[in-house]
Amino acid sequence: MNAWLQLRTADLTKTVQPGWCLGYVSQVLGIDSSQYRSAKHAQLGTQHFHGPDEPLPDVPVLLWFDHEGAYNDGQGPYDGRPVGAVGNWGHVVYGSPAMGFYSSPLGEIGDPASSLRLGSIAEVERRFNSTYVGWSEDLAGVRVAEPTFISSSESEDSMLYLMIIDGKGRYGKAGGRYFATYDGRVFMSLTPEDANAIANTNLAGRSFANITYQAWEGYQKAAQVVM
Repeated sequence: MNAWLQLRTADLTKTVQPGWCLGYVSQVLGIDSSQYRSAKHAQLGTQHFHGPDEPLPDVPVLLWFDHEGAYNDGQGPYDGRPVGAVGNWGHVVYGSPAMGFYSSPLGEIGDPASSLRLGSIAEVERRFNSTYVGWSEDLAGVRVAEPTFISSSESEDSMLYLMIIDGKGRYGKAGGRYFATYDGRVFMSLTPEDANAIANTNLAGRSFANITYQAWEGYQKAAQVVM
């Protein structure tokens, strides 16, 4: 099965003026996307793109939309169309179903800078008169998320054990959840929700009679936090 790693820390306090959706997600993620003139151009430049029928991961990613409009960015004709003609400039938001989707605001050019949180893809489509075309793991050549394959072995010697860190953060940050190999090497860091789902899949109905409490403590103490 695949679990997902979030690779960029987002600053959701960033704000922009209406019409600057690509600039907004770029600021939020700290990525330079200035080589692209529009969100549509940035979407076409992604290297890890997924179509609209592929399910979203449980970590935040970029979501891309087709959006037709007549805009003048001061750079002359756009995609072979004269200034002022309708073209597909696209729209982009950042987020996940759990956290919502963060976007540049609606309004007129020159309005005060702000941001907008929307609750669903359908709401983004409706509010921005756009059509969802898919999501990406990257922006301007920079990965913001990536999948990690987690194997499931019936052998205790190679089984991945779920490490649930206690509330005081004894073995890591409080509330952290970790997977580790049998010898204690950390495989990856997970959210609590991811850890629970993987535990249900990989550990349900199994007993580990050869694993002592002392050995389990050893695995926990050997684990190193993955940032």
